[in-house]
This record gives sequence, C-alpha cells and structure tokens, in this order.
Amino acid sequence: MRDTVLQRLTKLETQLLGESNASRAENSDLRQQHGQQPSLEAVRERILSGLRVGKQSRLVQAHQSSDSAFVQTQ
Repeated sequence: MRDTVLQRLTKLETQLLGESNASRAENSDLRQQHGQQPSLEAVRERILSGLRVGKQSRLVQAHQSSDSAFVQTQ
C-alpha cells in the first residue's frame, strides 16, 4: 500500500516538474519570438500556470498527510 502511494506521488511530482519546465520554456520562446517583453496575456497565463502548480503541490502535500495518517492507523 505504502509503495503504491509513494509511486503515485513520485509520478505526480515528475508531472508537475515537467509542466513547470514546459511553461518556462514556452515563456522563453515567446520572448525570443517577439524580441521584447512577453505580452500581458502571456504574463497572465504564466501567473495562472504558477497558481495551478502551487495548488497541485498543496493537494499532493494533503494526500501525503492523509496517506501517512491512514498508514499509521492500520
């Protein structure tokens, strides 16, 4: 049970890091394409993306807490 939980969390963490890196690369590409600062829309999307990643990270932490509490009660 615990190994399964750890595998799921590792997979989620890898996915989150991948999304974060993809977002960074995309923003870098936008700056290079336009030769200037990214548009307001690009900045807005970057902020929202960061908020989603932060929310997902908090959800992972909540699952870790509940999973460890569940394992301890068995």
